[in-house]
Amino acid sequence: MLATVKTGERFTIETDTGFIHNMDSENIPDAAHSALIRCFYLDCLVRTEGLYPFDLQERHDFEEISEVSLDYSKLYGQSLSKRMETYFEVDHRCIDEIKSDWPVTAFVEPSTTGIESLPHLVYELADIQPADPPRYTGDEARQFVLDAFLQSGQKTRSTSLVFENEANFVDVPEAESRQTVWVGNGIPLNSSKFLLEGYKNHTVVADQAGSNDGNRDSSSMINASVVCNEETMESEPGDIKKVINSLDDFPVELSIYNHLSTHELRQVLKEKTDYLHFVGHASPDGLECSDGMLDVSTIEQSNVSTFFLNACQSFRQGKRLVELGSSGGIVTYSDISDKYALEISGLVVQLLKTGATIGTCLSIIQETTPIGGHYAVVGNHSAGLIQGDDNSLYLQRISEDGKRYHLEVTVYAAVTPDYKIGGLSNTTLDSVERHSIIPSQFSTNVEWPELEEFLSLTDLPVVYEDELITKDTLFETIEQQRSSGTDSSE
Repeated sequence: MLATVKTGERFTIETDTGFIHNMDSENIPDAAHSALIRCFYLDCLVRTEGLYPFDLQERHDFEEISEVSLDYSKLYGQSLSKRMETYFEVDHRCIDEIKSDWPVTAFVEPSTTGIESLPHLVYELADIQPADPPRYTGDEARQFVLDAFLQSGQKTRSTSLVFENEANFVDVPEAESRQTVWVGNGIPLNSSKFLLEGYKNHTVVADQAGSNDGNRDSSSMINASVVCNEETMESEPGDIKKVINSLDDFPVELSIYNHLSTHELRQVLKEKTDYLHFVGHASPDGLECSDGMLDVSTIEQSNVSTFFLNACQSFRQGKRLVELGSSGGIVTYSDISDKYALEISGLVVQLLKTGATIGTCLSIIQETTPIGGHYAVVGNHSAGLIQGDDNSLYLQRISEDGKRYHLEVTVYAAVTPDYKIGGLSNTTLDSVERHSIIPSQFSTNVEWPELEEFLSLTDLPVVYEDELITKDTLFETIEQQRSSGTDSSE
C-alpha cells in the first residue's frame, strides 16, 4: 500500500475508494501510530481467513469484547484500502486489549539525518516520534550519567570520568515498546544510537549474503573472530567457542586471538568478518592492545559486519566502526566488572545464535540484568548474526508456583523471515492451544516434565526467579532441587 502525504488543516486519512477518516488526536505522530496498530492487528485477524486459517488467540480475544462483528471472509476479499472503512468502526479499546508492546519506538531529532532515517524506520514499522529531549553537558552531564548508572543497580570504578571529552548526553524518553532508538546528535542513555551508515552498510552486507536482511542462512559460511586482549578474561573466548560451535546447522569458521598488537588488531578489522567479539579494555581513544591503543578511526575501512565490544567505555570506538563500514554492534558506556562482563558475553552470543538482533539482545539484557543500562547499541539495531532455527524467539520467565511452575513468555520478532513482526508464534505446550501474533506475551502454569520438554527445543537463556541464566544452568538448578527433595513439583 502506498500513500501520498499532503499538507492540510488536520490529520486525515483518505483512501482511493473515497473513504475519509478524521483522526481525533491533534498529535499527528501518536495518531499515525494508533492508525498503524489498528490496521496491523485487524489485518492479522482477517488474514487467518485465507491461506493461513490458524486458530489465533488475538482473534478469540477480540471477538469476546468487540461490539463490531467482523465479516472476515468478506474483508479478506477486499483491498487493503477498502478494509480500512471497517477497521475504523472498531472501538480503539478493543485494539488496546489485544495488542502487545510494540517492537520499537524511534525518537527522531528534527534534522537532515532524521529525514533520511524515515524510510528505514518506516520499513521496520517503528513508532516514530519527533523529539527534543533534555541534554546535559559538562559537570551537569557527569552527574546525569552517574545518576543514570546508579539507577541500574551497580557502581562502576570511574563512571563519573566516562566521556569527559563528549559534550552532549541525551535523556531519551521512556516508551511503551520493547526497544527505543535515538536518531540525532549526542549520546543516548538506555537507547540504541541510530547511525545511517549502519543501515547503508547493512544493505551491502545483504547483497553479499544473498539475503534480504544481511543475516546468514544455513547455506552460508559464518566467519567469526574472538579477540581477547585481557588476561583476567581469558576464559571468555573458550565459552564463546562452545556456543558458536554448537551451531550444528551453520558452517562456522572461528578464529580466536589473544594479546594482539595494534598492527594485528588492525588486520583483523580489515578482514571480512560476520561477527567480531572483542574482550579487553577500551577508552574513547582506542581499543587496548599489547603495545598500546588502537583508535579504529585510523583504519581505512571496517570489514566487520556485526560486533560486540565487551570492553570498558567502548561506545566511541563502536560508533567509529559503523562509520567505517560495520552494520552495528553492542558497546558499553562505562567500566564493567569482569564478572558481569563474562555473564553478559555468554548470554549475548546465546541470543545471537538463535536469531536475535543486537537490538533485541540489548533490550533483554537491559530488562533482566543489573548492569544492562551500561550497554548500548550503535548503528543498525536490526543487525544480527544468523537466521535462527525454526522456532520463535522467546524470553521465558519461570518461577515456582506450588507444585508447578509459572511460565511467562514474551515473543520477540527475530531475524528469521517467518518470525518477524506480523508472523505467527506457537508452542508445544498443551495449555497453549492457539497461535499468537508476533510480538506477543502469554503465561501458563505447567509441571516440570512439560516445561523441560518445551525449554529443550532451543538454547535460549531463561529468567528463573528474576535472574537471567542459561538453559543448562536452569536444568542443573532444578535437578539439584529434585535430588535434594526441595523441588516444588514433587
